[in-house]
Amino acid sequence: VEKMLRTPYGQVYQLSRDQLTYMKPRDLDGTPIARLRESDPYWESGWASLDRFLDREAEEERLKREYRAEQLRKPDDKAVAKACRRHRDNVSKHRKIREIFGHNTPYHPNQLVAKENLPLGGLVEMDVMYKMACKITDLRALQAHGKLAMDPWDFLRWRVIKKARESCVFPWEKLGDVIKSIVLRIGDDSGLDGAERFEDSLFRKAILEAAKIQCTLNRYGAKKVHKPSPSFSESLVPRVGPVSPLPPPPPTFNRTSGPADPEPAREQNERSQRETTRSERRQAEANRTPIYQGVNAYRAQMEQRR
Repeated sequence: VEKMLRTPYGQVYQLSRDQLTYMKPRDLDGTPIARLRESDPYWESGWASLDRFLDREAEEERLKREYRAEQLRKPDDKAVAKACRRHRDNVSKHRKIREIFGHNTPYHPNQLVAKENLPLGGLVEMDVMYKMACKITDLRALQAHGKLAMDPWDFLRWRVIKKARESCVFPWEKLGDVIKSIVLRIGDDSGLDGAERFEDSLFRKAILEAAKIQCTLNRYGAKKVHKPSPSFSESLVPRVGPVSPLPPPPPTFNRTSGPADPEPAREQNERSQRETTRSERRQAEANRTPIYQGVNAYRAQMEQRR
């Protein structure tokens, strides 16, 4: 990574004799060195206007204020909240794009590569320009700390051109077919199949180094791991987790006669209660204090005991 960052400008770029256009890299051949203007002969009429895009920032600022006020009046309205977030994000992107590609800056997105290597409409798109602007900001941090030899814009162009040339593996492929994808993903490490053709691992390491300097590493998480769906055989394997309580055991049956009959047990209980009642009554009579009722009553009692 350090060797890449120390690469001198003259090792990658070569200018024309009049010092007005690039000759090398070859995918930049014929591109003006000075910032492109829409009145220049190099400009293509089918390209989207950067000037008009920059002028829309004021409109986005107005919409942001209006939807914010509407959100305060209708805090539960999801559509208003969504519109408020969209215009807030647009304003943030406009500000960053103006910082790098504004009227008084030396860069134009359509000078990233030669015009024959651009998509038909050019690169004046919000998300594409915002990605480039963020990368240039990161590279400026490396340059300010003496770690980057080139100008940040020249370094970004070099790495994008190099990756675009590597990505065109078939003779019929053109840089214009892949250039947007590379700009959007060059600093990623997604781990997705086929995405590595648009990603530059060395460039990502440089961006991570810049993030350390700026204390913004939290913006760059670990690559996402996409787990495949389980196969049919895997779905049959029981999951490990808390075990639900077992249901109560079923009633015990006699294998020959079926369920136990409750009637004998009920009769036995009733008999036991009757015997207890008789015993208690005899005990009460024995403990009772005898009362004298005369000779005849005494004789009758003695006869009963015999």
